[in-house]
Amino acid sequence: MSAFNCFLTSDAAHVFTDAAIYESGNLKVAGFASKVSLLPQYNAVIGFTGPYNNLSLLSTFIAGLQYDNFDHLAAEFVSVIKRAVAKTNDIVPNGAAMWGEYTFGLAGWSPKQSGPAFFSVNNGQEVAVPATKYYNPDAAVEGFDDSITRHTFDPDRPGESGLEIMRAQRLTRFSPLGNVGVKHSRYFAIGGFAQHTTVSRDGISVKILERWPDQIGRTVMPVPVQAGSMTGGTFGR
Repeated sequence: MSAFNCFLTSDAAHVFTDAAIYESGNLKVAGFASKVSLLPQYNAVIGFTGPYNNLSLLSTFIAGLQYDNFDHLAAEFVSVIKRAVAKTNDIVPNGAAMWGEYTFGLAGWSPKQSGPAFFSVNNGQEVAVPATKYYNPDAAVEGFDDSITRHTFDPDRPGESGLEIMRAQRLTRFSPLGNVGVKHSRYFAIGGFAQHTTVSRDGISVKILERWPDQIGRTVMPVPVQAGSMTGGTFGR
């Protein structure tokens, strides 16, 4: 389980991600890393949910391709992912199965639109998402659950409002989908740090909004944060 959110304003795409990595079948944190791959040649970034190796596999595959600009890459994004998955079979027998359940999102600056754009692909199929907002995860369970989405993104306060959404995701327990053999019914999953990646006409910027006191080898156990407080983590450092 990963947090991957994207919100568009008139002048930028704002991507918010966490950093906790898990091994299959284990709810203990295996490591911390950015879940965003930078593509400065296209003024774009890729975020994802799913097995962590997927991001490296896709980024390596894209490195061997060449497109005119962001719009060209965006038009081919679904095909690129399918080709990257298929190529894994050439390396390892039934290698495509290693990708598991995944979602990739491409956010960047579109010369064609003269503005930010976002596209998401879920298991090889393009997903139609609102033009300005994308929450993942958006709820702990199916049905009515607004514990995350009631926190709205504010274009005038991108970092602060994005962090509020990340904190809501961090305090939510999720089902251990894909973790075969895990007996826990629900668990906290969002950990490490809250990363804010911004893509504008001028380029890409990355900032850590808050660092959380999670530890490798242990489960994530968040402490609720009081409104207006920065306790439970370190903001902007």
